Amino acid sequence: MADFDFNLSGNEKIIQNVNNTVSRIRGTLPLNRGKGISNDYVDEAQGISEAKMTVEIIEEIEREEPRYQVEGVTFEYDENGKTVPSIEGVIVDE
Repeated sequence: MADFDFNLSGNEKIIQNVNNTVSRIRGTLPLNRGKGISNDYVDEAQGISEAKMTVEIIEEIEREEPRYQVEGVTFEYDENGKTVPSIEGVIVDE
């Protein structure tokens, strides 16, 4: 898990919140097992898993950090086949 800096403010805090939101695996957060991104589709075809993950990422960010508007999600894969999402968006006024 990444370090969390409680001293950030403004745009840096919003970006940190987005990164924290999408790094959670659903079912692993004590006292709130419903938060996070599901890994139920990890063995599905690449296009299907990317589509499902995209929807979950957008919905999770909309719920957890409404000051960030997702404009696109793309995926890369490391040498071990791990899916690494890249999220593009803008910070919007509250």
